[in-house]
Amino acid sequence: MISDSLVIEITKAFVLNDDELMLPDISKRKALMGLFSLLLANKVNPTRFSFFFNDDWNTNETSAQFIKDYADSPLANTVISDLIILSDNIWEDVTKRIEKVRQLKGLDNLDFLNSLTLYERVLHRLQEKAPKSPLQGSFPYQYWGEGFQNVLTALLPHNNIKNIYFPNAHRGELVSYIATVIPSATIYSESDDQSPIYIYQKLLIAGTENAKIYEISSLEQETAINPGSMDLTVTASITSIQSPAQSSLHRKELKGFFAPSRIDLDSLGSNPSKEFALMQQMLWALVEGGKGIIFVGKGPLQREKEAELRRTLLTSGAIDSVIKLGDKLLGGRSTAVYAVLITKRKKANKSIFFLDASDFFEIRGKQSYLRDIERLRSSITSRNNGVTVDQEKVSMGDAVLFPEFYLSKNTEVKAVDIEKLKLDLVETQKITDHNFGLLEKLK
Repeated sequence: MISDSLVIEITKAFVLNDDELMLPDISKRKALMGLFSLLLANKVNPTRFSFFFNDDWNTNETSAQFIKDYADSPLANTVISDLIILSDNIWEDVTKRIEKVRQLKGLDNLDFLNSLTLYERVLHRLQEKAPKSPLQGSFPYQYWGEGFQNVLTALLPHNNIKNIYFPNAHRGELVSYIATVIPSATIYSESDDQSPIYIYQKLLIAGTENAKIYEISSLEQETAINPGSMDLTVTASITSIQSPAQSSLHRKELKGFFAPSRIDLDSLGSNPSKEFALMQQMLWALVEGGKGIIFVGKGPLQREKEAELRRTLLTSGAIDSVIKLGDKLLGGRSTAVYAVLITKRKKANKSIFFLDASDFFEIRGKQSYLRDIERLRSSITSRNNGVTVDQEKVSMGDAVLFPEFYLSKNTEVKAVDIEKLKLDLVETQKITDHNFGLLEKLK
């Protein structure tokens, strides 16, 4: 776990006082975080950029130009490009500040995830205003990707993944962690929550070779993503982490956000929701046989007004499984989190697997952690520890996709024998008629 004290010390090294923190020069902030990402990338993988952080690295040149020829990937070039344009006086200032950070204890032996957590928490302090002074005291933020470390490892397919698409990428939490699991894949991301350069810097720490980050909303009409080109798509749409925190959008708003080529607006009905629009967009981007994971709250899985949207998605045959995960996965928030696993296929899937995996987790401190990666993975692949329900049955009524609905003993889904039910009703009616006859005789 990354301590508050380490985050505070790094923030103090980056800024002189609260006033500078609240209104920092954006180019200086990008440069500081760029150097910080290079430092962390070298800490987690000492063969990367070691030339840059030797004992006299900050006196080699008066600019960052000298490191350009050493960039070991297109992604590194992207991060370094922001450093090259710095004036000599700003370069001297930021290198002095990053040197203070380099001397701090606690930066050694960091793994990818802790490095990403540290980077994000420092960046969050530089970008956001806190109730307390950001240079002291605890800060109400927890990098929620940390709680997904083992969850994503259990859920992600690992074979033949070349291109990964992240619509609605938020601050890049899922993007940066998944990149550590599948570093060879090319990352495509759309987000209006965070500047692309900071997501690039996170991916540099994660060891990603190639990435294309677009600073647009995942719901906008224009996109550089080609349909049917992605092997894997991953996103999250959970009210407590959305910005703005809205799940449902008015129909006219959706018309402004989506191009007809990306989703079928008519199929979203009169009460469209962001979650189902994103699922359509994910399927639009996937190759045939491609996989998708979307993390959602329980609302879109059971709300009556979205029943037709669920039924439409079920009819497409794309849903494989719906998994309830542990509480407190989102940095201590108690928001329930569910994973919907989808596959783009021509032949409709005939059954859905529902699993309540909440007891697979344990709470340590303020967060929930998966106890056994293999148990969750094997439960899904072998469809054990849960219940498999025919797609037609799921589509009945409100087409509920809520795992607890099917796992509850009181709402167990069973086939109804209509003929037997008719005979039972006839027999019941005979008994009722007989009893009424006896009552008449008593009169």
